[in-house]
Amino acid sequence: MNESQDHDKTALKARLVLLGASNLQRSLSTIVATAWQTWGQPIDIYTSIGSGRSYANPSRLLGRELPGISTSKMWDALEVAPPLPTYAIISDIGNDILYGIQPEKIAQWVNECLERLTRMGGQTVLICLPVDNLNELKTGRFLLFRTLWVPSCRLDLETVKNRANRLNQLVLDLGKQSSATVIQPERHWYGLDPIHIRRVSWKHAWSKVFSSFNMTVSAEQIQGSVIRWLFLQTRCPIERKWLGWQQTGIQPCGQFADGSTLSMF
Repeated sequence: MNESQDHDKTALKARLVLLGASNLQRSLSTIVATAWQTWGQPIDIYTSIGSGRSYANPSRLLGRELPGISTSKMWDALEVAPPLPTYAIISDIGNDILYGIQPEKIAQWVNECLERLTRMGGQTVLICLPVDNLNELKTGRFLLFRTLWVPSCRLDLETVKNRANRLNQLVLDLGKQSSATVIQPERHWYGLDPIHIRRVSWKHAWSKVFSSFNMTVSAEQIQGSVIRWLFLQTRCPIERKWLGWQQTGIQPCGQFADGSTLSMF
């Protein structure tokens, strides 16, 4: 990919680690552009993301299966990666609620990831659940999106709300117990869909998240690119199953003209 070829090709400046599900997958291009705006170029990006992704269990969506985030091969790769200033974002923490997992267990999985990142010297941002949206959710809209996201889920709205609020409090507690920064999503980032950030809000949302790394990030200076979005959405992770067939991808699976690299796990 050559859209960044006008930038100086210098040594890697930082490593960005992304853990989460569809919010990170959908807006990955904006996240990469925000990272460039934050630290300059080039950067080393490691992701363990994907729509419907669980923090520990294998997850299936439309014929695609991915391993859990906390059990992915990313952690082994990070252990042997050359040292760099490391920054991490932990997002989409509530996915496992719809898989029937109790909030305490989800928080335990997230804390395992947080502790690993801390041992690596990483500076981490934890993104809370959008509980304001969920608390306002009505039954009809809940049933629609529950069917679209996790057809096998049979939890009722009240149970999901209670577990989401409990998990959100546990995330806040994790932030207090660690050096991580906790970000509460803003209500206007979302529309009809109560858990996915709207495309028009991506730049503002991610500029706020990256500003938590003690940097000044301007949403107006984040450059979008359809070509970059398509490039990133078509990269293959190190392992996944598609309709039962095992697929493997060589990592890094993406490289930009400025020297930035992308590895997906």
